[in-house]
Amino acid sequence: FGVIRGKPGNAEVHIKPAGGLERVLTFMGNKVTSGTEKVKASKADGLWTIEVNDYEHYRIPEAVISGG
Repeated sequence: FGVIRGKPGNAEVHIKPAGGLERVLTFMGNKVTSGTEKVKASKADGLWTIEVNDYEHYRIPEAVISGG
């Protein structure tokens, strides 16, 4: 994965799992998007839990977003 950070709380996380798919998760404060895809996201204890299109699942530590 790779991350491009913007102002505090904003970042793009680029994920490329096996199989060639590349997913870009865009974090803007307490909102997460991925282009026009359906995204469900929640954060607890410094860990984001993200579901894209009901079948892709990701767990992203807040430290990835904030750089901490």
